[in-house]
Amino acid sequence: MTKESNCDSIVLTLEPKGKKENIKNHAASNGETLNSFINRAINETILRENGTLLIGSGEMVIPVYLDEADSNGLTGYDVDDNEDH
Repeated sequence: MTKESNCDSIVLTLEPKGKKENIKNHAASNGETLNSFINRAINETILRENGTLLIGSGEMVIPVYLDEADSNGLTGYDVDDNEDH
């Protein structure tokens, strides 16, 4: 596996043994890879708990806000293209 220079990697330990396969099957049933599912789960949790999520790093940081009307379902994201927040 090659590591891209614009990506971070972590080692994730899942308990009990076999949980990885269950998560992988769930992700696949929704048309996602295991990696994309884990990234989405992390992003949605941070967004739900903080109300905002910064996407990117360095010079390219895009704030994303959870729409007030959708605060229970995480169905609406508002990508901020201005600096009024």
